[in-house]
Amino acid sequence: MTNEASKTDTTDRAALLASEQARPEYGTPAYDGGPNAIKIRDEFAVHRLNDEGMARAKDLGKLFTVFLNNLESQCGAGGREMAIVKTKLQEAAFFAKRAIAVVPENQEK
Repeated sequence: MTNEASKTDTTDRAALLASEQARPEYGTPAYDGGPNAIKIRDEFAVHRLNDEGMARAKDLGKLFTVFLNNLESQCGAGGREMAIVKTKLQEAAFFAKRAIAVVPENQEK
């Protein structure tokens, strides 16, 4: 990337932050890239799991594994359709683990 392209990217990022930051409770965007410049919305927050939450997430992974193993024994493991099935199960597992992570009782204090 050239210096000129880098300057453009930085300018574009700053303009985007300034234009998209409409809610005052989330602060004024800072252009210095500081980690606390903008309050992250709950929808995008990081959640660290406690031991119980980790156990639940691992159990969930086991449930999805058993389910996929059973599907593969019935349908076979190859082919385009099974590739789509695996992708959709990965997507479902991701959102199921997120559902575990957003429960306050499963988060580190």
